[in-house]
Amino acid sequence: MLNPESDKPSPAPQSPIVVYGADHNAEWQSEPLIAALSHLGEVVDANENEPKLDNYVDIGSRVCTLTLLHNGIGVIICGTGIGVSIVANKHRGIYAARCVTTVDAKDCKVINNANVLCLSAKTDVAENVHIIAEFFATRFEAIDRRMDRVRRIARLESQNFLPTGVPVQIALLWRSLDGDMAVMTQSLSTTGAFLSCDPNLLPEGNISLTLSERGLFKVNAHVVKRLPTGVAVEFTDGQDEFYQALSRILAK
Repeated sequence: MLNPESDKPSPAPQSPIVVYGADHNAEWQSEPLIAALSHLGEVVDANENEPKLDNYVDIGSRVCTLTLLHNGIGVIICGTGIGVSIVANKHRGIYAARCVTTVDAKDCKVINNANVLCLSAKTDVAENVHIIAEFFATRFEAIDRRMDRVRRIARLESQNFLPTGVPVQIALLWRSLDGDMAVMTQSLSTTGAFLSCDPNLLPEGNISLTLSERGLFKVNAHVVKRLPTGVAVEFTDGQDEFYQALSRILAK
């Protein structure tokens, strides 16, 4: 017997949130680039946020912060594309690639699974539009050797970066053997958080954090650094649903 549900068309994939930013050397390209991006997803223009930023360091950092917050894709442009790519790759969870050809745009997605595109204002506007189109049309090819390389990058990232993120203060419940205890976040990202508490409060090994007393949106974590003001924790399981739920709460 045919299942009538099988005849229904599959829902269209959700358009990504695209975070865009340009420094003062590249703002002149913003109008056509934003127009191109608007056909590919919901565009968040980092330049519209206050305070107004113009240098590649601050605008690149803001784009990456918003990209992580929205679980989106970043597009940054400066005079050469080099400065913003250096800044972007200082952020945990960001894999940025400077692209000046469509071949670059394709390869950085197919091979490296990049999530931030860095453009150069020295490249012609029309070519940058083609680079954007190629970047968004291409998907990571998860064959064994490429998955292995991406995992190796992730391990290096875990060794060299502490969990960092946007300043967010929200109470999370630590589920211990003795009951629930509230701990306050100081900053939060998709990969971890810094918790303001007695640095010796949380034990070594796996801990469980939730957003409610009913245990909704649980994330597992472990302490990666203890400081006098609190502890840095890295999420190990359940972080995607947890972070999305938290983002919805903060957006209200």
